[in-house]
Amino acid sequence: MEKKTKKATKPSRNDSESTIWSFLTQKGTTASFICITLFAILVRIAVSIHPYSGAGTPPKYGDYEAQRHWMEITLNLPVREWYRNSTVNDLKYWGLDYPPLTAYQSYIHGLFLRYFDPQSVELYTSRGYESYIGYAVADQFQSFDILGVSTGR
Repeated sequence: MEKKTKKATKPSRNDSESTIWSFLTQKGTTASFICITLFAILVRIAVSIHPYSGAGTPPKYGDYEAQRHWMEITLNLPVREWYRNSTVNDLKYWGLDYPPLTAYQSYIHGLFLRYFDPQSVELYTSRGYESYIGYAVADQFQSFDILGVSTGR
């Protein structure tokens, strides 16, 4: 009986280089997750480079102003005034037109924003208020909140 011996082979240079990026071509869950996550981050960065719609454009200032104004209203007015047109709540200027659960969500966002940038949610004086810190804090908090709400279903 002859004993067969195996020769030790050195990994070629191509093999060692391919193992670094092989996770991209594997058919595993981890590789798919990493690829999708990297793509999502790239899209998020690409979108965040541009200003939001209506930025710096009076009289209504766009989408972020609507969200900021709802935070202002829910923080500074009693609940019974949130949906009523009055001298303190002009419904023609981004009136709160979503269900109460969304209004309470705006209230929670407003508490968070008021902690970092109180001027951005002051009643009357904050219309059209645009600041980097206010926008950055509110945007990030809303993004995390959306992730939590959508994955919690």
